[in-house]
Amino acid sequence: MAEVEAGGDLIIEKGVIGHHTEEGDHYSCHLTAHGSIEGVFAQYTKITCHGTLHFNHQLIHCDVTCFDKVEVMDAGGRKGTILGGIVRALKGVAAVNVGADAGTRTEINMLGDLAAKYLERKVLLQEIEEEEHKLHEIDQAASKVNQLPDTDKKTTLIHRLNLSKQHEEARINDVKQRVETIDNYIENYITQARLTCQGHLYSGVVISLDEHTLAIDHERQGAFVGLLENKLQISPLN
Repeated sequence: MAEVEAGGDLIIEKGVIGHHTEEGDHYSCHLTAHGSIEGVFAQYTKITCHGTLHFNHQLIHCDVTCFDKVEVMDAGGRKGTILGGIVRALKGVAAVNVGADAGTRTEINMLGDLAAKYLERKVLLQEIEEEEHKLHEIDQAASKVNQLPDTDKKTTLIHRLNLSKQHEEARINDVKQRVETIDNYIENYITQARLTCQGHLYSGVVISLDEHTLAIDHERQGAFVGLLENKLQISPLN
C-alpha cells in the first residue's frame, strides 16, 4: 500500500504502478495533491488533484477526481491514453486515445453543478417577474394618487411610492446581475467541460455530465464530446 499527499504540486518523474485489491477502495496506490500533478503514467491508482493533472503516456484503470483539467498527452500530441477506470474532472478531459479496441469500459464524468445553476437561474427569473409585478402595482397606485387634490397627504403618499419604486428597481437590477453572472458561469462551464480526443475514441467509453449520459457505440477519430443543445453530442475536432 502506497500513499502520497502533497500540500502543493506533485511531480512524479516516472510512473505509478498499483494493483487491484480486495480491501477498501480496491486501489493499492493513492495520490493526493492540493496543487497540480504531473507524471508519465499511472495504473490502478486512486488520484485526487485540486489543480491540473497531466500524464504524458497513460492512465490505466485509475480512479481520478480532479477539480481542474485532466490531460493525458505527450508534448507532441502523439501519445496519451486513458483506459478503464473512471476520470472525474471539473474543467474537461483531453487525451490522444480514450478506451481500447476491446471495448473496455472507461468512464469520463464531468464534475460541476450545472443542474443547480439552471435551477438557481429559474428561481431568480421568477423573482424578477414578481418584482416587476410589484413595480407595476406601484405605478398604478402612483397614477391614482396623482389624480388626488394637492395636499400634504398626497405629497407624503407620492414620496412613499417613489421610495418603494426605487427599492423595487434596485432589487430587480441586483437580481438581473446575478442572472448574468450565472449565465456567464454556464457558458464558461459548457465550453470547458468536454472530452477532447485527438486520436481514437473507442466504444465502451461512457461520458456523463449531470443527468446527461452518452455511451460511445463505435470508434471515432479526432472528436470531442460536449453539451450542445442540452444534450451530450460528438463533434469532429476539425
